Amino acid sequence: MKPQRPTRRVRSRRTFAAVVSVGLSLSVAACAARPGPPPVVDPGAHAAPPPPQVQHVNQQRSITIGIDSLRNGFNPHLIADDDAFTQALARLVLPSAFVDGVLNKDLLNGATEVPAAAGAAMTVRYIINPAAQWSDGTPITGTDFAYLAQQLANQPGVEDSAGYRAISNIRTSNGGKTVDVDFDTPIKDWTPLFSNILPSHLVRVLDVPFDQVLGDTIPASGNLYMVKGVDRARGLVTLARNDRYWGPNPAKIELLTFKTIRSTAEGSEMLRSGQLAAADLTPDQTSKESYSLVPGTQVIDYQHPARLDLDFSVTSPLLSSVDLRRAVASLIDIPTVARLASGRTSDLTPAQPWPGLPTPPPQTEQDQTPTEQAGENPTAPNADPAAQSVENLKNATTNRQLVVAADASDDVAVAAALTIADVLQAAGVQAQPLLTSPAAISAGVSTGTIDAVVSWHRAGTNPVILASQFQCDHFTVDDARAHADGAGGRPVVLDTPAGAQPSQTPTGSADPAVTLLPEGDVETPTTTRRTLGGWCDPDTDAFVSQMLAGTVDIAQGRQHLAELSGKQALSVPLLEQQRLFLVGSTILGPAPELTQWPLLLPAGPLASAGSWTKTQDTPNRNTAPTPDEKQPKP
Repeated sequence: MKPQRPTRRVRSRRTFAAVVSVGLSLSVAACAARPGPPPVVDPGAHAAPPPPQVQHVNQQRSITIGIDSLRNGFNPHLIADDDAFTQALARLVLPSAFVDGVLNKDLLNGATEVPAAAGAAMTVRYIINPAAQWSDGTPITGTDFAYLAQQLANQPGVEDSAGYRAISNIRTSNGGKTVDVDFDTPIKDWTPLFSNILPSHLVRVLDVPFDQVLGDTIPASGNLYMVKGVDRARGLVTLARNDRYWGPNPAKIELLTFKTIRSTAEGSEMLRSGQLAAADLTPDQTSKESYSLVPGTQVIDYQHPARLDLDFSVTSPLLSSVDLRRAVASLIDIPTVARLASGRTSDLTPAQPWPGLPTPPPQTEQDQTPTEQAGENPTAPNADPAAQSVENLKNATTNRQLVVAADASDDVAVAAALTIADVLQAAGVQAQPLLTSPAAISAGVSTGTIDAVVSWHRAGTNPVILASQFQCDHFTVDDARAHADGAGGRPVVLDTPAGAQPSQTPTGSADPAVTLLPEGDVETPTTTRRTLGGWCDPDTDAFVSQMLAGTVDIAQGRQHLAELSGKQALSVPLLEQQRLFLVGSTILGPAPELTQWPLLLPAGPLASAGSWTKTQDTPNRNTAPTPDEKQPKP
């Protein structure tokens, strides 16, 4: 029976909000019919100039785009929320300092290294476009930069914490439009930082932890589109063009409706009848062939930079021994798990095992499974060490089952966890799958009740992402609260006059609004960890610091950390994510041929939707609209 998906994300962590002191208040007039909350601006901030008037030249149109089922929230910084659609949504709605490694000139007038402030290893100055504003009229300022930095430096379960943990101070001037970021360790490639900036004036006041601030929607936009509505029951997310967008190239299509496609047959029929303009989907066994047969449709498959892994908790009562972790790995046939988890044999890329990671021996008899061979005669004379380790694993699970957890909202991870538990049981290892929420998984790993987790990881495409997956950082909730209450930490200083030295908020500040960054590593039984595996090693920390500083290049870093993962059996790679992207004849995109479209990873080709136009030739409907699809009239 398919497990019931949780309907509400569990509140598990406390949000630490970035705060600025306000020296004077300004009132910003809202142009919308239903204005949002009063703008929160930095001291001395000037209201953004009125946005340019957008001409609607026969472009008030809408299209429907097919997507996978909605899983968790829409926070692109959380591992639990990170998927292709969340990244594409963020790319269309949230502003970033750099896009594909290129300065975002709509948001920033400049970003460059400047002479380091006293005590800092380096300082980067960002100059925000005076016209940049959120869709409710609030200016985008250094407050938004500081909020993002504090949350990603302090919260567990985030994708890209390493670069933000290197930040010691953030100072603003010129009404919050000049932002100086001080680093206490050097970061050679700092361009990935401050991507998908969040509207701090709206999210920091929510009475929910950081992993829930974008759980239902994205409350304001600083990009081409804004979220108009989310209907999870019907699998719909609607974006409307952000008419407050100040850039020279506003979105061309008025409304984008993203709809969950539950089967290839449904998607093909909607595409054939003109109800579907494009789709970005996880393929099934026949989807590529089926969609390719629809007249006028172009289809490509591409590899998304995400990998499904089985992560071992190195502090688990059962798997703290590297020998027992290697024993579990030796029972898992990666191609078999990949096939059963994805439910297909086509468009399938099983992951490659880490160098040195044990794998099941090859099958020698047609009627014998790899797991049966791995556990065969472990006590026989001259039995190999791997067989003995499997026997030790069986003994270790006699009184306590090995718990393999997965996010219940992720069908592929659920199928993998169930398969792995079955494989272990077949080999004589007592194992139990646990299908629950990401928050419950994080808590269970921290308390030692969960031994392994099946989850997706972003491929290490840049040093910040890769370092974040291995950097040692343990802290307890009590420790973080003590720092937040003024017991110590690093302040974020805002609104420093131009040219002045960075001031320091006194340790133990009496201001109840001041939130300080926790410092130091604290390891206790109640530790909350940023990484599910919990690997913490000084040598590894030193290595990833060198990689961040640029003294070790990314290729060397990948190889070294892959070898470490194999030697210490930190995880078992299972499945590389393959995706299918298709467009019908009604869409004019970046190039005539779909094969020439930029992939724009990790967001995928959907990220270019702001530049799409709709042709006049719409296929004739030969079927009635589906109940869920009530398209707005052009």
